[in-house]
Amino acid sequence: MKNKQAHKLLIIITGLALILSILPSTAYTAIPQKINYQGYLTDPQGIPIGDTVSIAFSIYSQASGGMALWTETRSVTLTDGLFSVDLGNSTPITLPFDTQYYLGVRIGSDSEMTPRQPMTSVGYAFRAKEAYSVKDNAVTTTVIANDAVTTDKISDDAISGDKIAPATITSTNIANGAVGSSQIGDGTIATEDLADDAVTVDKISPTIISSIDGVTNDGGNVDLEAGSNITITPDDDANKITIASTGGGSSLWTESGGDVYRDLGNVGIGTTSPQFKLSFGTDPFTPWKIALWDEVNNFYGFGLNIGRLTFFTNNTEKMTILDNGNVGIGTSSPVSKLTVEGPSNNFAFVTINQTGDPMWTGLVLNRAGTQKWFIGMSHVSDNLLFRRSASSNDMVITASGNVGIGTMSPGEKLTVTTQDDALHAISDTGDGVYGESSTGDGVYGKSYSGRGLRGSSTMGDGVYGMSTMGDGLRGFSANGYAGHFLGKVKITGNLEKPAGQFKIDHPLDPENKYLQHSFVESPDMMNVYNGNAPLDEKGEAWVDLPDWFEVLNRDFRYQLTCIGGFAPVYIAQEISENRFKIAGGFSGMKVSWQVTGIRQDVYAKAHPIKVEEEKTPEEQGYYLYPELYGQPEDKGIEWARNPEMMQKIKAQREAKAQPNS
Repeated sequence: MKNKQAHKLLIIITGLALILSILPSTAYTAIPQKINYQGYLTDPQGIPIGDTVSIAFSIYSQASGGMALWTETRSVTLTDGLFSVDLGNSTPITLPFDTQYYLGVRIGSDSEMTPRQPMTSVGYAFRAKEAYSVKDNAVTTTVIANDAVTTDKISDDAISGDKIAPATITSTNIANGAVGSSQIGDGTIATEDLADDAVTVDKISPTIISSIDGVTNDGGNVDLEAGSNITITPDDDANKITIASTGGGSSLWTESGGDVYRDLGNVGIGTTSPQFKLSFGTDPFTPWKIALWDEVNNFYGFGLNIGRLTFFTNNTEKMTILDNGNVGIGTSSPVSKLTVEGPSNNFAFVTINQTGDPMWTGLVLNRAGTQKWFIGMSHVSDNLLFRRSASSNDMVITASGNVGIGTMSPGEKLTVTTQDDALHAISDTGDGVYGESSTGDGVYGKSYSGRGLRGSSTMGDGVYGMSTMGDGLRGFSANGYAGHFLGKVKITGNLEKPAGQFKIDHPLDPENKYLQHSFVESPDMMNVYNGNAPLDEKGEAWVDLPDWFEVLNRDFRYQLTCIGGFAPVYIAQEISENRFKIAGGFSGMKVSWQVTGIRQDVYAKAHPIKVEEEKTPEEQGYYLYPELYGQPEDKGIEWARNPEMMQKIKAQREAKAQPNS
């Protein structure tokens, strides 16, 4: 197929014309809405093509030009050039076929073949002309299916006086009982639908109107009797009777334009004694009383249902008010003044949306008419506030998740500010307070005059701190004690300090003074032992030491001092088997001795003291006591180790020093 533009096509179109007639719906839908198309396709040399090709079929209302009214592209298999397809198989043909149509054919990506083929009828389609003229007795009860003639089948104003020949509709054409109230829609027959003088006495059978409210047509005269404020005026010349109101009373209903209203009284539906402007009677079979229906037949309404007021949307009960005042949203059995339930696969929320710029948004809890609590937000932040008054700082949860008690600006996950105990936690068996942090403080306590952190326990640890890399327990004080222990203190690791001392009540003036001594320091882990030894008749003495002495100590040092005289005393035998010998004195003399030893126990060997130690790279440039070297506060070693904590301590100290803080 080198020159697809030169394809030759012999076209045969067969099919069914669309016949508009009054048929049962089941018969109509059984008619296939397709057109059979057959053709013979060759190449430019006239050789039939045997291949599968894409063919696009289009229907136009013009022999050339214009827009396609219908298009369908099919993959067609040719056998010796021949093919047959049913048009409308994938894209239904819905054209009315009330004018001349033309079929266009395009092979693959070629241009559409010319000329377009005019579409013609098949033999049986000539039957369609019968739709324009109905033969005598053609329309019978068997031809018209039940419910076949509906409002949708008849166009507006289609049945006019010109379409119906005079005297066409007679009593024999309409079956007894055929036209009932269900066949004629409410409000269908209006005054303008009836021509003048259309309904005459001759048109109505004498027995059609047999009774009106009990007044029967028995062949006698019927008297019309006027009631209160009513006049009846017959007019023989005009063949009419005028019934009118004479006034003297108020009408129950008044019509004004398209409105109808009442001036006085109550309206009752289902009750003969309405107590309100609109009252409903008791109907146990209809739980809702007012219903509004949308365009897809869903109702929205409200009413009473077994002692509860219910509200419906989209056919489903959405809200209930019980006779005890409980309100339920999403539940018909509220157990509190407001109960909200959501579906099992969703959430139940109560949303208060703040728009504009209101001062406060939230919930107010009152008791006996007096506000006790406010829970909500202010117009200046997204923080959640818990307040007993507009000025109280009871509790806040910030937008970042920090919780503040006694403060509106918590800097930590929990910040408590108060004049009393900030946090009082009690546990019978567990931890009174437990804090954990991957980088910061697990528990941080601060007080300007009391204790920043206090713990007490009857049997366990009052305060317990643990850390893998940092400080298990840290205390800081600018002027007081960073740690104050009342009782014995036990330290299982090394104790690092710049200085040490004991402090007791002064023995000579315990009421008014303290007495303090400094510790004896050494670069070694040194033990000191001393005593006084009396010399025997030879001027000698053996000094016995504890059994563990040589196990604990090594590298002994000795010092001897004569008491009560002078003698060339000396160590005659060094320590061996936990004893040493003094000699060189005279009988009756006392010698004061002192022995030191360097610890050699397993702990001392595992943890020797480093006399000189390099600072870590992070600590270099910082000092334990920067002020002693003329350096600023932020050059302290703690600023290198815990800059955030030190910055916070400094900021709090400065804030405290501000007037009115």
